[in-house]
Amino acid sequence: MMRILRICSAGLYQGAYTTFFIANNLPSASYDQAAQLYRDHGFMYPAGFQRHMKPLGYEVQDVVADFKPLQDIWWQEYKKNSETPSLSEVFMQQVATWQPDILYFQDLDAIPARIRISLKKQFSFIRIVTGFKGFPPHVFTDYQDFDFLFTPYPAYTPQWKKAGIETHYLPHCFDPGDNEWSRYESFQKEKTHPFVFVGSSGYGNANQQHRYELLRNLLSKTPLEVWGLEQQRNIIKDQIRSVILSFLQNLSTPILENLHRKTLSFPVVASLLRDGVLAKQGKIPVRDWYVGNSSLQKLFPDRYHPPVFGSEYLSIMSDSVTVLNIHTDTAGEAGNIRMFESTGSGACLLVDERPGLDSLFVPGVEIVTFSSDQDCYEKSKELLENPARAREVAEQGHARTMREHTSIQRCQTIASILSNAIG
Repeated sequence: MMRILRICSAGLYQGAYTTFFIANNLPSASYDQAAQLYRDHGFMYPAGFQRHMKPLGYEVQDVVADFKPLQDIWWQEYKKNSETPSLSEVFMQQVATWQPDILYFQDLDAIPARIRISLKKQFSFIRIVTGFKGFPPHVFTDYQDFDFLFTPYPAYTPQWKKAGIETHYLPHCFDPGDNEWSRYESFQKEKTHPFVFVGSSGYGNANQQHRYELLRNLLSKTPLEVWGLEQQRNIIKDQIRSVILSFLQNLSTPILENLHRKTLSFPVVASLLRDGVLAKQGKIPVRDWYVGNSSLQKLFPDRYHPPVFGSEYLSIMSDSVTVLNIHTDTAGEAGNIRMFESTGSGACLLVDERPGLDSLFVPGVEIVTFSSDQDCYEKSKELLENPARAREVAEQGHARTMREHTSIQRCQTIASILSNAIG
């Protein structure tokens, strides 16, 4: 049986991982017990990866490389040393201990790039380094160390190819974690929430301005409820960053790139210089749109709820008549994860039109699409006034998701491609 080490990331959800860790008294658990409990509750997307890959001939170990509490448990259990080293050192020891044939990065940036690039050189037993990349990077060539990648958005295939990186199409999926799938298959219960949005509100995210503005508009006109993640911003730091980036625009690109190379040992400075180059190329703005705007939580405190994660996140969707989904501002993104989570959970999905969505779901039958903010408002109103119509769409969308878009099908695709690559 081939061995896979899957590298996940807590990322922006460090707080949720920490809250779960404390609430479930995980410091007293073994590493395997703690990791399994996270999977049971829908963390480490897709949480069913380990379970579904095993019958396909792959033994999977999961690691959340940037979450220190869980890494500390592993270190104390396997190395029996009272002092845990850096996260990078723990990860390298995990690779050495498990000796995987394949490294599968669920998040390509879960560990520092310099360490990731060195892995094949340091460990001869590693045969393939691969992973999943959803949202497109600013610099595609940053990932040339991968043998190939899985990506859900075919629109970016030319950029990946230009960077010399082989990609395989792998859409997002519905994955409720290592719980019983039947939890999300019942349409008998009375739904509590008529119209919801669950996820990042867009505030504090440079690529989600339209999402923020549409949510703000709908919150003022409809009974929409939001369970949202909003990045906490330091306004002074954001303004200082804008001033620095403005100044850097006076320098030529070769000078900025040279300064960036010389300051790699100073991450904060190097990051600003890298952003200076990207701003000069028009890939990021000098001043982010959210500077000076208020969070939705501040504007609508009565209908903006704290973010939810894992099984609680899916439960909100399962208990909702209609779930709103809005892609990011990046052209080419079509079929984000929320499409599959909402339909898999048994809600009617209302989503912005994007080229290629009709290859995943039938618009008007399995999902409801909108072409503008006004169209979104009108269709949300129609669904609110006609719950039977919403239920009909929800049932059709759910059936399609369970038939074609679960983590079971995605793992089958991954296993097939890995088998062909290994030979």
